[in-house]
Amino acid sequence: MSHALGLLRRAIQLVIIAMFAVLIATVFYQVLGRYLFNAPPSWSEELARFLQVWIALLASALCIQQSMHLGVDYLLYAVPPRGRAVLEVLVHVLVSGFLLLLLVQGIKILDVAAVQSSPAMGINMWYAYLAVPVGAGLMLLESVLKLGESLRALRSPA
Repeated sequence: MSHALGLLRRAIQLVIIAMFAVLIATVFYQVLGRYLFNAPPSWSEELARFLQVWIALLASALCIQQSMHLGVDYLLYAVPPRGRAVLEVLVHVLVSGFLLLLLVQGIKILDVAAVQSSPAMGINMWYAYLAVPVGAGLMLLESVLKLGESLRALRSPA
């Protein structure tokens, strides 16, 4: 399983890199169009926005895996190690619960998005809204794995 998980994480990284490259090229093209030709392309801002959403949600899963998300950790260091382990379990349970809710609701909203088109590019909004359940699912996977690590740490003798 860890090999498959490593492949998934690497694939996510490559997709993020590709999306970021397209985002940079799109914004550069938009700036050129605006300042050199006084005619920015109508689709570039919309594409950049969709790419930013996808990048943020995909990268969030990697941030959870690497424990890189921002957090308020004053209480975490104010308690003894056993209390810290309990707090980490509680945080991962709450985060996983939220992500499960986000995943379910993200899947539900795809039906609504499937009948809408984006105003500038005319693409089906299902592709833009798909970022929510995909990102939530990947974050949930990483959060559950972190929960498992925290539970193992809690069970181990201190």
